[in-house]
Amino acid sequence: MDIIKKAREILQQNKAIVFAYVFGSYVQKKIRKDSDIDLAIYLEDELGTYEYLELKMLLSEAFNREVDLVILNKATPLLKYEIYKNNILLFSNDK
Repeated sequence: MDIIKKAREILQQNKAIVFAYVFGSYVQKKIRKDSDIDLAIYLEDELGTYEYLELKMLLSEAFNREVDLVILNKATPLLKYEIYKNNILLFSNDK
């Protein structure tokens, strides 16, 4: 399963997402069968609760595993630091 390619395809469809990262166990090469997939997105426009849950469900179904979807705009400074320290950029629409 190519997590990066699949995540990129799904997330780039949402025009509110400026950039996205994969982080956590996948990046650290410690992914197990029961590991979730950690994704972080930065938004230009806020996602409503329904849109967020729908996106998270779409990702979970695509990977057939749980997805932790972090919105960087709302993340704590410590979590942002951990993500920025160890990530793979999926895409960036930042101009």
